This record gives sequence, structure tokens and C-alpha cells, in this order.
Amino acid sequence: MRVLRILSLAGLLVVLGAYRDSAFSSQTTWPASYRQKIANRTYELGYKDVFKVVQLVTTDNGYPIVVSNKETGIIITDYKSADTVMAGRGKIKLDYLVTSVDENTTKVNLYIRCEVPTQYGSESADSFVDEDSYRSVFDAITKKVDVMIAANQQKKAEDKKRLLEEEKRNKLQSAKD
Repeated sequence: MRVLRILSLAGLLVVLGAYRDSAFSSQTTWPASYRQKIANRTYELGYKDVFKVVQLVTTDNGYPIVVSNKETGIIITDYKSADTVMAGRGKIKLDYLVTSVDENTTKVNLYIRCEVPTQYGSESADSFVDEDSYRSVFDAITKKVDVMIAANQQKKAEDKKRLLEEEKRNKLQSAKD
């Protein structure tokens, strides 16, 4: 009887382990509409500037960039240790696709990948990445984009002011001649 209990307990542990492994092995458990909502942002800034901002934010946050292709818009980082993932040890990487919508509008698509150590090596744990993870990355990008937009607006205003002053000088000069 004792042997039967031990075998039953061992069987239960195997089943639970298989359930846990299947639950964590998928790339994501989020519905496509939810992923679309949280993993994409559109910025009212040109492609070149947004691409540069994404690179800066990524490296500023300690993610080593392993692929950065301005022509395709792809930016991929290597994994970075993240001791807070699942209240344990894990690692995270960021994959971006930056695309031009029009001359002054750019879309950023982000995919956060998460891995956690297991007894067999590492296992994908993307289902543990929550909306806050995406929000924190996009908040950092948005702050830098906003600064760049403000700088561009200030430069345009200064250029306009300079042109108006130059026109005024030209009119005064023409009136004197």
C-alpha cells in the first residue's frame, strides 16, 4: 500500500510538472488583439529620429544591441539578466520593428522575450511579461520622443523668426535703395 501511495504521488508530480512545462512553453498566451494594443505605439516624429531614440533607450537601460538595421527597422537585443522576473532569476530581451507610416509618423512594434532557468536549461516564459513591462519601455521611448519633438519645434520657431527678421531687413534695405 505504501508503495502504491508513493507511485501515485510520483505520478501526480509528473503530471503537474508536465502541466507547468506546457503552460510556460508557448511564446505567448495573450490574444492577438491584446498584444496589438500594448506592443505597438505610433509617434509623430520621422523614422530616422524614432529609430535613434529606440536605440538610445535600449542601450540606456542596459540591453546590448546585437542587431540594428536601419533599412529594415529591426533592432534586437541580447538577453539581460532580470532578477525580478517571476520573483527569481530570469533574463529578458527586446525585439523591435520600427516602421515609417509617413514622413512625420513612425510606428514601433515591441516584443519582450523572457526566459527563466529550469532544471533542463532555460525555458520561454513570455506569458509572464505583463502590460507594465511594455508600458515602462514605451514610456521611456515616449519621453525621449517628446523631448526631440519639442527641440524640433523650437528649432522651427527659431528658424521662422530668423527668416522673418531677414525678410524685414531685406525690405528695409530695399526701401533705402
